[in-house]
Amino acid sequence: MHPKLFPSPLLFILIIFLVLVHVPISLCDDERYVNCSQPFVCGSLGNIIYPFWGRDRPEFCGHPGFELDCQDDNVTEIEIMSEKYRVLGITPDSQILKVARDDFWNNICPSRLVNTTLNFTFFNYASTVHNLTLYYNCTLNNIPSVPSSMQSRAFNCSVNKITQYGFYVTGTTPADAILWKCGDNVIVPVLQTAANALETNGTTLGATLDGGFELQWTVGSATCNQCLGSGGQCGYNSSTGQFSCFCRDQPYSKTCFTPGTNSGETYSNAGTTREACKYAGIAGAGAGARADLGKWVWAAAVLDRAREDTRQ
Repeated sequence: MHPKLFPSPLLFILIIFLVLVHVPISLCDDERYVNCSQPFVCGSLGNIIYPFWGRDRPEFCGHPGFELDCQDDNVTEIEIMSEKYRVLGITPDSQILKVARDDFWNNICPSRLVNTTLNFTFFNYASTVHNLTLYYNCTLNNIPSVPSSMQSRAFNCSVNKITQYGFYVTGTTPADAILWKCGDNVIVPVLQTAANALETNGTTLGATLDGGFELQWTVGSATCNQCLGSGGQCGYNSSTGQFSCFCRDQPYSKTCFTPGTNSGETYSNAGTTREACKYAGIAGAGAGARADLGKWVWAAAVLDRAREDTRQ
């Protein structure tokens, strides 16, 4: 009798069976955890997470008032108090959102003249911000009649093919009589550095407006950092109006549950747990494979018997 050179086909088939019925645990991850694991990406702006949401991130992945919109797969916008702003940058560590008024983008003569207003529940102006006042519809016979102190601050707008003059003021409104001849004015925040450069003619009015300004969001990041540190994804529970930490098994109020600790208090209606999903998946896979396994075992036994008979 010769020694067996190969393992038994039965053993080989049993190993293959165990591999095939393995259920990846990731398939049992909570849907909210999976969805909120996807960052917001638009053009050069990417890896944006809570409190922002939009595009591939459902509403529960962010805080109300922080929806981002991606225009033409390149331009990110946010709406604050019914006004649209272009998002120029987001710095999560310092909670800084850099934006520019969309109606003033590449356009110093918008059709609507409205002041910049914020929802101070969510945002504050950063310390880098300086107000720029723009005066429109100024009734002037000609620019040379304008005082020299104001000539460098003049700009013009064409409305229905009629040229209208305007002026900008970077600081305290000067007591110049010419400004009393202007029909409208609007306040637009800009960066302090840009306002300084504009004063010294180091930049243009359009470039100053397009440079935007910085806001600091006030929705706390400490709780979100704790959630992320515990392996969860930050989100929002619209039913309670509170922060929610979405974890692989289910949502928790602050952090994911760690065995042996009191962390990770859950909220109601958590749904099927990850463990239940895992066992259900294994049971389902096993049931579906039992019939085939029986055929494989029978075939392997026949083949084993045939090989033994050949060796004798």
